[in-house]
Amino acid sequence: MNRRMTREEEPILWRRKQQGCEEARTRLIEGYGFLAPLTVRKAVPHIPTSIDYEDLCQEAQVALVQAVDQFEPERQTKFTSYAITLMRCACLEYLRREDWVPRGVRDLGGLVRFAVRVGRVAPEG
Repeated sequence: MNRRMTREEEPILWRRKQQGCEEARTRLIEGYGFLAPLTVRKAVPHIPTSIDYEDLCQEAQVALVQAVDQFEPERQTKFTSYAITLMRCACLEYLRREDWVPRGVRDLGGLVRFAVRVGRVAPEG
């Protein structure tokens, strides 16, 4: 089905989901499904060639399901803000897991690039 929800439909679905309705849960996941690819494109604008775009979208989709399961509407926060944060973190975590270069080396590379940019490189010799 994969259509977006109306503003009137959304609070009803959240209420039904809290009462244990699997159909409402599924409908919420489908209704917010459009957020996964959008979040991937924003969180990772330049996907490394070693990473498949579809794998990143799937990580975001799993995070979306977790967001629907864990969200508490009574906290008065927007679901989209909560879900996008979880999906973004899931994508970045996936990239870290799949990276063959240790994180410390990446951090050191960033420091070297910064030093070169500001002209504070130690002389050779």
